[in-house]
Amino acid sequence: MPTVTLLITNDGTSSGLPFPSGYPTEPPPWYDKIDEATANGDADYIGTDETLNNYFNYFLKESLSLPVGATIDSVSVVANVRSEPNPIYPCTPTGRAGFYIGGVQYPHATGINPTSYWQDYERNFPTNPATGLAWTQDEVNNAEVFISGTSCRRRVVTVDYWSFYLVTQVHLIVYYTVAVAVTVRGDGLTWVMYAFRKRFKLNDIKSFRDIKWLSLENLYC
Repeated sequence: MPTVTLLITNDGTSSGLPFPSGYPTEPPPWYDKIDEATANGDADYIGTDETLNNYFNYFLKESLSLPVGATIDSVSVVANVRSEPNPIYPCTPTGRAGFYIGGVQYPHATGINPTSYWQDYERNFPTNPATGLAWTQDEVNNAEVFISGTSCRRRVVTVDYWSFYLVTQVHLIVYYTVAVAVTVRGDGLTWVMYAFRKRFKLNDIKSFRDIKWLSLENLYC
């Protein structure tokens, strides 16, 4: 299945309760530490602090432009994340990835519980979470990316031992199905019948004149 990758381009229209720390420079801005095409690990990142606040940021991303006739199958938010565990009493910080649409947060139901090494965590949305329907190109372009993170604390007697949530890169992956024009002439009838054999029975097809587009995943010739 073909895909398009969309990179982060700027901080979002609302700041939320933003991540309080960053490296090598403190935010703001936030986006410049997570916008690279290839995750660069400890070179730059945003992170949490010694509180149990649920920090979150919204981000803008590149515009989506699909081939004519293509349909979107799903959209994923991918966050490259690790924990910075306390060396004495470690614990696992938590976070989420999703979308910010129409002033509402839509985090994925599956959270992110990172290990101590950088790793991609992909959270896939088969439909637009705001509508429950298949994504359109305009909806993808209008949605902002949502990223959250919360530190973890272990308290031993009266001493707190903190582990932090770090994010070094975020991007979107759009999964889509391309379409091709179908022209039927003469013995092309057999070709089209094979192409559509999973969707139609012979008696169901009365005319080929109305067939405009054919998903490549259904091609058998």
